[in-house]
Amino acid sequence: MAIYRRDGWCCQICGEAMSRWYDRADPWSPTLDHIVPRSAGGSDELSNLRSAHMWCNSVRGDLRHFTDGELLGV
Repeated sequence: MAIYRRDGWCCQICGEAMSRWYDRADPWSPTLDHIVPRSAGGSDELSNLRSAHMWCNSVRGDLRHFTDGELLGV
């Protein structure tokens, strides 16, 4: 909860607001994203976690397919 509060309940990938309720059927539900993926040696430290929509988090994956900039359209 501290990370969601720190991030202002805003997806740190797309920049849009997030719901405060998780529903596995709702792709815009809040999740925690590892900035440096665990598959690349990333940790579970608070500094490596950020709020993200379930959809944004799953599409970004482990950075092999899309970067944050590509998801933002930059």
